[in-house]
Amino acid sequence: MQAISHILYIVDYASDEYTIFSKRPLKAILEDVELYGRVDFMLATGRQKPIQPFFFIHEYKQERKGDSDPKGQLLAELLTAQVNNEYKFPMYGCYVVGRNWFFMVLDGKKYSVSNAFNASDQDIYQIIAILRKIKEYIKVWIHL
Repeated sequence: MQAISHILYIVDYASDEYTIFSKRPLKAILEDVELYGRVDFMLATGRQKPIQPFFFIHEYKQERKGDSDPKGQLLAELLTAQVNNEYKFPMYGCYVVGRNWFFMVLDGKKYSVSNAFNASDQDIYQIIAILRKIKEYIKVWIHL
């Protein structure tokens, strides 16, 4: 989180309508499978406890370590949030591997992952723009 917190500070997710949650449990039953785990970063309604999740960032992974599956873990988080939100809107998230940011959208049963955005070059401006766009989407979703 220390590696990405400066970018999140610039984006400024402070809001009266939703809260930043970190290291919070999230679970749902998807068909016959129970998905559960701890979410590294989530924007959701609620103050003390997340109620309706909107956006996720999966934990920073070092580029040199290949023993994890951040894309699969983020997809599980988005599927869980989709069930909890009763499929009202597409779910968005991103995962960070070293300096590379990957954005994911889940709409119904289809998902897509962006190409890598390199936070150590000019892509940083696109990363910030995408993260700011999420704030606009959340404002619309809250008022559905």
